[in-house]
Amino acid sequence: MIDDRSSKDPEQDALAHCILAIGTPTFYRALLRFGQVVCGFEHLSVFGFTPTFEPRIAVLEGLDDPSITSLSAQSYMGFGYHSFDPAPARIRELGQAADAPAVLSLWARDIKDAAYRRGIYEKWGLDGRVSLIGRAGGQWRSVNFYKHVQKGGLTDEDVVALTKRAQVLFAAETRHLGLSDRQSSPIGATVPSLDLLQSLLMTIAPTLSPRETEVCARALQGMTGEGTALDLKISDTTVATLRRRAYAKLHISNLNELFALCLSAAAQSARRENDTV
Repeated sequence: MIDDRSSKDPEQDALAHCILAIGTPTFYRALLRFGQVVCGFEHLSVFGFTPTFEPRIAVLEGLDDPSITSLSAQSYMGFGYHSFDPAPARIRELGQAADAPAVLSLWARDIKDAAYRRGIYEKWGLDGRVSLIGRAGGQWRSVNFYKHVQKGGLTDEDVVALTKRAQVLFAAETRHLGLSDRQSSPIGATVPSLDLLQSLLMTIAPTLSPRETEVCARALQGMTGEGTALDLKISDTTVATLRRRAYAKLHISNLNELFALCLSAAAQSARRENDTV
């Protein structure tokens, strides 16, 4: 039994709160708090991977400014930066035999693709990340901790510290998935279904063609252009054209604006429903 009374050790307190939060909506917040106490991490993301190693956003958490976590994750998915990320390649290397989480460290300065480096790290002042990668809940998962340059940046000591605690933290992640069918966060990180997104798009943008609606819905769900092309059995070029046409009809220029448009429409719909109750 865990004693949840405060101790004199901040790390032990943070770990106790993390374990007590397993299976509850506050688990990932507690996990990030633990990362902050140990290494000063300020943002956390969790990605699940399909059998073809396509990443899917599962959880987003941020302590200082949660919008950084959200917007950077949307850019990561929407602009296909994951194709330059070493995480999927690391998963392929691990194979099915992996019985413990692997630790992957990534410094912004080491990212060769300039757009990826600027769009995800330099734009938001992030120095790098440490990822815990393993199998949980029947799928590959990557639990990622991020640190700002202005808060001292990512250090070798941070990597060592998280590596020492990797097995315990990933075991908590695995247990949490076993107890909870859905992960939640303050910004609603659970991915909506395609049917729901397409229905929302048809409501707020009736001028979109069926194909444009399908492409935009998949972008909102976190699917890359390549993944959308495979799913719809069309070419990457066609996907890009359909998305560009849809954005022109909606008078927007990027995925972030599409996301904001849908959030606003969903919020208005919720308010109307509440008013009729």
